[in-house]
Amino acid sequence: MESSTNNVIQNVTATNRNPGVWLTGTSGGNTIQNNNFSGNNFAIHASQLGQGNSYLNNDLPNTTTCAIIVWGDDSIQISGNDYTLAVNAIFLGGVDGVTIDGENLAWTGSAGAGGIGLELQNSNGNTIQNLISTKRSMGVRITERRLATLSRTMTFPMTSGASTRYFPDRVTYTCATRSKGATLPEPKTYRKYPAAP
Repeated sequence: MESSTNNVIQNVTATNRNPGVWLTGTSGGNTIQNNNFSGNNFAIHASQLGQGNSYLNNDLPNTTTCAIIVWGDDSIQISGNDYTLAVNAIFLGGVDGVTIDGENLAWTGSAGAGGIGLELQNSNGNTIQNLISTKRSMGVRITERRLATLSRTMTFPMTSGASTRYFPDRVTYTCATRSKGATLPEPKTYRKYPAAP
């Protein structure tokens, strides 16, 4: 779709393609739901400036690059999608002030083959909660100098290898990015993590 608004795409099968669905220009207010976009390079690709698109209950397994990639949509809704064996699950670039709640991005394939569960790039003020992103090379990656809030209910690998740790109850962590090898300041809202690979 190019600069198209308020469309509903549902019950569509578009498999083994480059993008399953591609939103360009100012495409906004669209609902993409209950579709089968399995085996694509990108299942859902929305890399321009549309606002208010919703991606709900889609089958996105076996995506070879990224299941959902979105740039610049500050009113996006993502919920209930199946990311089974999607090499990378969700990439959000330049997305501010949204909530991602309850997505299961866990890798279920062979060890070492799963990429990033959720990546935020140049994104500010987002809330990520009730997320599962286990057995991936990176559970959540935040890049560039922005802030996001990670709920205590998130689980993801904190170090390389197979170990998974859980945040303690009643604590909200605010993560800041840093260049490789640099250290974080130590105010109470930060936790120091190992240097990025």
